[in-house]
Amino acid sequence: MRANPGGCPGRVHTPRFFSIPPTPRTCLLASFALLCFFSASTRAQTIRLLTLDAARCGTCPTNGATEDIATTPFMSVAREAMLSPANFGPAGVVPQSLTLRPPVHEFTPASLGGADVVLISSTRPIDTSGHILTLREQSLLGQFVQQGGGLFVFWNNGAQQLASQFGASGSDAFGGAGCETTLGSASPVVGPFGSGAGCVISGYRGYFTSVPPGSAILTNLCGAALDSGLGHAVIINDEEWTWNTSVSPCGDATLDNQKLRLFLNSLAHVLPTSPCVAFRAISSQPQSVDTCPTSAADLSTLADGAGPFSYAWQVESSPGTWLAVNDGALPYNAGTIIASSSHSATLHLDCAVLPGAPALRFRAVASNACGDVTSDAATLSFRSPADPACAGPACDPDVNQDGVADQGDVDYLINVIAGGQNPSNIDPDFNQDGVADQGDIDALVNVVAGGPCP
Repeated sequence: MRANPGGCPGRVHTPRFFSIPPTPRTCLLASFALLCFFSASTRAQTIRLLTLDAARCGTCPTNGATEDIATTPFMSVAREAMLSPANFGPAGVVPQSLTLRPPVHEFTPASLGGADVVLISSTRPIDTSGHILTLREQSLLGQFVQQGGGLFVFWNNGAQQLASQFGASGSDAFGGAGCETTLGSASPVVGPFGSGAGCVISGYRGYFTSVPPGSAILTNLCGAALDSGLGHAVIINDEEWTWNTSVSPCGDATLDNQKLRLFLNSLAHVLPTSPCVAFRAISSQPQSVDTCPTSAADLSTLADGAGPFSYAWQVESSPGTWLAVNDGALPYNAGTIIASSSHSATLHLDCAVLPGAPALRFRAVASNACGDVTSDAATLSFRSPADPACAGPACDPDVNQDGVADQGDVDYLINVIAGGQNPSNIDPDFNQDGVADQGDIDALVNVVAGGPCP
């Protein structure tokens, strides 16, 4: 619960509308370059909005109702406004339609692969790790924006949970008596739905302790518009400013016309400007392998998100220089390494290298319709030929069974091969080549002298 519920001067607190009168579909101010994408080049497809399900969302302390974006009565006005074709649609203020995807319990590569914009409001932890959004979710959302997706967060813990993904820092301490919308160079405060400037969000908890220059959109660092890679994010550290009081009011619900403009402008601000958004991430990294000089090794990875995916492996020829791996012999001076399945998720390597051969590093590049993502590097290194793990088949050079491997065993094998008696009942084909002959004697002499078994 927050004290001092604030509204915008001269505005009603229970708006009864679902669309905002349109403004021209050009930049309202020359400095607002990011709003210029409402033009003939705008992507025509429906924008898919992804949210968390009710089990991951908070509940109203007043009446116990869930606060999930898709169904909560507190957001009925804002939700209907963003889904209204008069606001977002071919003939709307912004000529792109929006649709809510089925809510998910966790942000994963697969769920993000079916989204263009992610909306996050009041959220509860998924586990006992102490993080409301898991570290994995935080990282994936950062990657999602970098790859061209949009992120709109209106939540007390937004800065604390996600600021680090965008070059900022945040706190979840109680922030104070209020913050007012202000104009920055990349601000969504003024946008296609008109001005939300001068609006006060009161009693917020959670704020940015630092943001990149020009990204603040509210005083006291209560909100920021952040760019990363190909995408855009808006994070405002309070949720109740988006709640209407017309149905089962909860807490400091203070939505009015001006705040609704801020809400719709923020959503418009994060819509993808990239012609293609299809999230991709490496869900399984290749693991380093330590193998014998004459053996085979496999390196595997797996991409997840908006498939299908193709794979291409690379080898590091010198520090920081990566070459494509194709089926066949790799360029390697310490023996032979033959690659196969070089364009699949698992790379197979047949090795026949010299003792002391240097290690190699490999990585995979996974690609989908909109781009690629690169795995971590994995190292292929080689054991010493004397390593017990690289020994050949076990053999017993004590063929006469007297407890010592010595010249007596050689003499014993010579006698057996010559047709003599075999009281220890050994197999005279010591080298297992199918014939009992001088080769077996030579192999036994080698083993007695400390060499490997044949």
